[in-house]
Amino acid sequence: MGPADCQCAYQYSVRIDFVGLQGESPVVDWWTVYSASGLDAGTSGKVVTSTMLYNNDTWTDTFNVTKPIGAVTSGWQWYTDFAVYAPDGTELAKYP
Repeated sequence: MGPADCQCAYQYSVRIDFVGLQGESPVVDWWTVYSASGLDAGTSGKVVTSTMLYNNDTWTDTFNVTKPIGAVTSGWQWYTDFAVYAPDGTELAKYP
């Protein structure tokens, strides 16, 4: 699984300002990408936000992103992409 002293997850703190989604619970997807190749690094996740109480609402959360296995075993550089979707699956935002 890699060296015992490796950090195998990284904590992200996310703040997203939503407009026009009162009563909805948008979804935040994340996935890892290898820097050199741009290929999918094999770890991903999904966070469903709390229900937006207002038309203009802010959601914050902290969650862990698992370090890709190639980064643990080979030291490959990687980064995390994010996308936000409305409950009906419409993409609202993507970073980077």
